[in-house]
Amino acid sequence: MPMPASYPTYVPRKQFTQYLDDYVSHFKISPRYHRSVESANYDEGTRKWYVKVRNVSSDEIEEYHGRFLVVATGETTDAFIPEVEGLNSFTGEVLHTTQVQIGKGI
Repeated sequence: MPMPASYPTYVPRKQFTQYLDDYVSHFKISPRYHRSVESANYDEGTRKWYVKVRNVSSDEIEEYHGRFLVVATGETTDAFIPEVEGLNSFTGEVLHTTQVQIGKGI
């Protein structure tokens, strides 16, 4: 979902927040907040990530799986891929968000 053509090159916070809200609504995304990742493992057989997280509100462990894993480490304009155990042996593609064009997908 591309940014609206009417948006300026440097999008103000209010418009960017609206874009994110519209994006979540359009793709029916259900974000999960207040989770701490306990482990993330890639299974070559199923070609999926299996992630265990701790719900910091209830202290329960939850399990998720999917084809992609996104690691969000904070707000910065400097491209930084953190050291992640097993990343050196991962045979898939590793991208920083600065390499993805919004609306183009992966």
